[in-house]
Amino acid sequence: MTDYELIATYTDVSSNLFMLFTIYYSVIFAFILAAYFVAQQLKPVVSLLLAGLFIVTMALAMYQQSLLVFSMVALGMKIKSVILNGNTDLAWHAYRSVPDFLSMIIPWTFTAANLVAYVGALYVFNLCRRGDLGVK
Repeated sequence: MTDYELIATYTDVSSNLFMLFTIYYSVIFAFILAAYFVAQQLKPVVSLLLAGLFIVTMALAMYQQSLLVFSMVALGMKIKSVILNGNTDLAWHAYRSVPDFLSMIIPWTFTAANLVAYVGALYVFNLCRRGDLGVK
């Protein structure tokens, strides 16, 4: 890969990751708000349908985000190795200063945070549905 291809791919992956990340947390926030205001009034079938749709859609989004963050870190490590081997104009790239141990734990931390938000939203929905939380 040329320097340009590396940077262009890294930029595309990071832009897509940010976009998906923003959508993911917007949907989680909307789901929690909807649960707070209307979950208790929903019929059981509608609640199951809504929760099922949320589970499937957000699981796929979380999976895609995990793939993108692992790809972005792999590209960053590739950029770092190209910089360390010299013969490149990429010495300006910020990834050159990211320690390797951070490159290893960032994707797992990111995935864990998404999983906590995902399970938390379902937990809040369940609390609202039972009447322990939300508008009565």
